Amino acid sequence: MAAAGMLRPVVFSFLIASILVVFASYAFSALGFIRPLPALRVVLCAIGVGLSIRAVWLPVLAVTDPRVLGFVCGRCSNFNGFVVATSMLCLFIGLGFLLGALRLISTPQSCARGTDAPYLKR
Repeated sequence: MAAAGMLRPVVFSFLIASILVVFASYAFSALGFIRPLPALRVVLCAIGVGLSIRAVWLPVLAVTDPRVLGFVCGRCSNFNGFVVATSMLCLFIGLGFLLGALRLISTPQSCARGTDAPYLKR
C-alpha cells in the first residue's frame, strides 16, 4: 500500500509511533527517569488494560470476521503470524504496564511522585 503511494499507511504508522512515544514517556516517568507525568497511575492502568484488550480482541476478530481485520491491518485477511506476534507482544507489554501500575499503587506517595523510585535502587 505504501509502495502504491497511498497515504493511509503513512498516517497510521505516524499515529502508532506517536502513541508508543506517549506510552514510553509514562513508563520512564514511573521508573523515575523523567519528571512525574500527570495521572501516572491511572494512565499506566489504562495503557495496560488497553494493550491487554487489544491482545485478545485482534485474534478473536481474525477468526470471527476476517473482512474487518483487512481494514485494521491492511493485507491481513485471516489469522496469521502477524496477528499472533503482535497480540503476544501487546499482551506481554500490557501485563508489564499493569504490574508496574500495581507496584506503583502499592508504594508510598513519595515514590509515586518520582522522588525515590523503588525500581532504581540497587
